[in-house]
Amino acid sequence: MRTLRACFVSLFAAALLLSACLPQQASPTSTPTPFATQSPLPSPTIDWFPDTPTPTPRVYEVTPNPLEGLAPPLYAQVLYEEDFKREKQWEESSGADGNVTYGGGTLSLALAGKKAEISSLSKITLPDTFYLELTLESALCGANDSFGILFWRFSVLGTYRVLYRCDGQARLERAIFDGVSVLQNWTALRRFQPNAPALNRLGIWADQGTLYFFVNDTFQFSAEARKGLSGALGVFASASGEQAATFNVTGLRITQP
Repeated sequence: MRTLRACFVSLFAAALLLSACLPQQASPTSTPTPFATQSPLPSPTIDWFPDTPTPTPRVYEVTPNPLEGLAPPLYAQVLYEEDFKREKQWEESSGADGNVTYGGGTLSLALAGKKAEISSLSKITLPDTFYLELTLESALCGANDSFGILFWRFSVLGTYRVLYRCDGQARLERAIFDGVSVLQNWTALRRFQPNAPALNRLGIWADQGTLYFFVNDTFQFSAEARKGLSGALGVFASASGEQAATFNVTGLRITQP
């Protein structure tokens, strides 16, 4: 028994010795998996001057004035015509504020300054419908000195008056009792000869309740009044400061249908 065990041990040792002497089979070498190559991302392009939306221009539509180009009426009947050489139809006055004189082809309103106002009324009565043209010579005046025309004085709707300032602006008012309402505030006049000396033809057309104003045959503005008005005609002048001012009316013509 012991001999058999010894033989088995001897055989096992011989087998081990034999295996050690045999060439060893190399174990397969694992090939490393290459890492995936990543392409670099392109750098973003910076737009230093980006396009901006072009704004659409706003188009403003101008409403045409239906009265643009309106001409004075060609009334055939002459109601009154004045060359300031015949029998006096206008009041004269003299005082500290200034003088109103008639004759020699003019009705002259000379102001002494001092923010004064002088006026002259005529014997002429204006009807509901008429066209009046007055020739005015601004002989001496400052920018804010003014000449005015009174019409329909003391009518049922009061006295209307239009003022022409030497800087080339006009204003329409209506005075009734102690109050004054502005029908057209100061507005620049077209084709008006400003300052002094200057010559302008001032026109007023009253047509059954509507008033149209002209300077040198050029339409300026209109205003509403009322049908059936009548009243006296007059003129006035005012000085805005301490300087003297002089206005001469050298012609007057009033026509009607």
